[in-house]
Amino acid sequence: MGDREGETMDATGSETLTQGTSQLQRSPIQQGGSPPSKKTRSSPDPAPIARDAIKWIRHTMEEQATKRTGMTVELQRNMFDMLVKLDTAVHDLVMANLCCQSQLEEARRSTEVSVAAAVAQFGAELRMREAAHEHTLEAVVARYAEKEAIREAETKLVQVPAAQETDTQNTATFATVTRRKKNISSDRTGDRSRSRAAQRNKRIKEVKQAENLPSFVVKDCQGKSVTDVKNMIWNQVVAKKIRPRCQTVTTKAGKVILKPTDKETTDALKHIARVSPPVTRG
Repeated sequence: MGDREGETMDATGSETLTQGTSQLQRSPIQQGGSPPSKKTRSSPDPAPIARDAIKWIRHTMEEQATKRTGMTVELQRNMFDMLVKLDTAVHDLVMANLCCQSQLEEARRSTEVSVAAAVAQFGAELRMREAAHEHTLEAVVARYAEKEAIREAETKLVQVPAAQETDTQNTATFATVTRRKKNISSDRTGDRSRSRAAQRNKRIKEVKQAENLPSFVVKDCQGKSVTDVKNMIWNQVVAKKIRPRCQTVTTKAGKVILKPTDKETTDALKHIARVSPPVTRG
């Protein structure tokens, strides 16, 4: 754009951009006044306005740099108007950016809430389905067990009459079978009586020949129970490398009697009875 074209723009009070952009409208110029400081609302899309303002300012600065004279008052006012439009466009862009950021944050939060609600609902539905599945399995198992019990009962009922029929068929009647009395001779009875007498005499003889092993009584000690005393006695017997063979009898009065069944245990208890007062020979 040449000098003549710039002068035409200043004289008409409106500027036409050479890049095929839309025309920019400005307010009438007041004599001796300053450019308006109030920001007018830009078009819904501030990006083209800001782009056109930047191009116009750049073109004007390049054009004035080639001239020797300074900028005219009209051109300066037009420059201020373009700066105001650029400021308004930048402000609108910043506000739009903030609005987009807030919308994105709100969308993110709503998405998180929706996802959490969906997960909770899915978990609840899954638990309900698992519970229903468990109830169904329990019902199936119960029905199967009931059928098995009924089948076993029916099988037993069928088997019992068959067994009864078999028993009645195999059982002999008194009309066909007679019981015969066994012939027992008197000689055999005498032999049995003599053998019983011989066995009884043999047992009596063995009892008389057997050694009469003594018994021992466990007395109470001060500060110790009968069980503690008995355990102490068994520990002393085991310490002598003797395997104790003994019977323990507790009377109604609470007295504990030790009845050894072999000679080694008897000798050990005799020695303990001589040196230890809680055990006495019965």
